[in-house]
Amino acid sequence: MAGTNDQFDEAKESVLQVLGYLLTGSKILIAFAVVLYQTVALSFAYFLVDILSAFYKHHQEDKDRDLSNDNFEKLKSTSSRLQQNFDKLAKSQQKYEQDRELKDSSLKLLNKLIAEGLIRGKDLLQLSGSSGYYQLFVYSASLNRLAKPLGLSEKRQYPIFLESLGFARMGKASTLFIINKDRLENKRLQQIKNMKQFLSYHFSRIRKQEWSDFLGEVKKKDISTFRKLNQRTYIQWGHLKYNYLLTETNMNPTNIGFVDGEYLGLGVVATNSSIMSQILEKAATGKINVNEQLKVKIRAIIEKLDITLLLEGIEKQYKDLIDLKQDIIKQNMSVENVIEFRKSNKDDLTKVLVDLGVEEKQSQEIAEQIISTTNIYKKALEELNIQL
Repeated sequence: MAGTNDQFDEAKESVLQVLGYLLTGSKILIAFAVVLYQTVALSFAYFLVDILSAFYKHHQEDKDRDLSNDNFEKLKSTSSRLQQNFDKLAKSQQKYEQDRELKDSSLKLLNKLIAEGLIRGKDLLQLSGSSGYYQLFVYSASLNRLAKPLGLSEKRQYPIFLESLGFARMGKASTLFIINKDRLENKRLQQIKNMKQFLSYHFSRIRKQEWSDFLGEVKKKDISTFRKLNQRTYIQWGHLKYNYLLTETNMNPTNIGFVDGEYLGLGVVATNSSIMSQILEKAATGKINVNEQLKVKIRAIIEKLDITLLLEGIEKQYKDLIDLKQDIIKQNMSVENVIEFRKSNKDDLTKVLVDLGVEEKQSQEIAEQIISTTNIYKKALEELNIQL
């Protein structure tokens, strides 16, 4: 039955869309005819079409405007097709972002070169072109008032969700996020109306999950408080309400919206790879002018790079061990700088790590990551016309 209702809703939406096109087209044609012939009948026809167009426009605006959490819950329950579409869009975008992050690793090297003052941020900005962005400000009432007396802590899920989609958070605990529209796989999400519906659905879903998780913790801690809270829904209690502001903006080399003190431009933000990579999306880094003197300096920096640059995401105990023993690893693998690990044999590097005390499985994964990352960095250097 749900499938039948969804098909009916889809057919209804298509008919309304065609009706909208017909009304707009008819209005233009009749207006043109009124100018040419100036008859009472045509003027009356234009009046009727104008009224119908106004009703249609009002209907569409009401439909788009009705996106509050409570109303969206109703919309969710009556349209399984809409729910499935938004779930698929999220999963697809998260996979797209994971794949993009792997390809985007070279930005870590560029950030290192910027931090060392070898490449100027403004040189990169000149290559970034002009991009469309979403700015998203989120306010969500916390459960701290309920959690604190019970000795519980809450971890908000919406920042984790947004970052998994590719949004960059503008600070460790910031409620402001940005995303370059080029990072959205599905072009539908590049239209703000669709993005608002997408976010409203997922914020509603996250809100429900957060409340369920919180009740589970309360039940373990205080059964009487759990029974009291469980008597009403989170909507009836008014907990975890989400409010957000989604706007569109453009960024280009002469309009970068970051200010560091009196410095207009990237400032300290240049060390934040998530924000930097948003700005440098599809930047033509190969056009940076790197003279021979600068190449020598960059080579010197590469030779001094710490092996921990290659260990992002590795468990701290293994990262610390490898950091401590990196000279031994380089000596055993006959490499002078970290980029040379790209030529290493995975099995040989795995054995060296095992001998140092890293478990076999982790050693294989770390060896693969080191070799893969150094190949990416090598490619980034080649884009800057630097050969090692």
